[in-house]
Amino acid sequence: MKNLSKTIRYYKYIITLGFCLTVLIRCSGIQAKPGAVLGEVPSKGPVGKTFQKNASKFEACAQDSVSVQTGSIQNLQLLFYVDKDGNVLKPSIEKMSEPDPDLFVCILKALKRIKFPKPDDQKTKKVDYPLQLKPAA
Repeated sequence: MKNLSKTIRYYKYIITLGFCLTVLIRCSGIQAKPGAVLGEVPSKGPVGKTFQKNASKFEACAQDSVSVQTGSIQNLQLLFYVDKDGNVLKPSIEKMSEPDPDLFVCILKALKRIKFPKPDDQKTKKVDYPLQLKPAA
């Protein structure tokens, strides 16, 4: 009985090892790129400076993104409002170069957490802003 249980464990080990090798061989052609970067920020004003300051939030989203990690550059068009206190309201992504649901959700969450400078006239401002995320070189 002891030898039978040892034999079963041995075969389970061999099967598991075979499965792992199969996965490695089949996936060896797919190489994820380590990291991602925010493309050039088109505005040097308060909005652009805020995006530069918070670049790591968007880069973290892109690092987990299938589309960016497989080599694609994601061009997004963001639309949101900044209220009188600098909070982001109604964030949305109007355009996205490649569908990526996880990136979509992550970018919206990151955008919602950003605090912009308060508008001088204390009025809510509409912001239509391009954002580019690309694999790190």
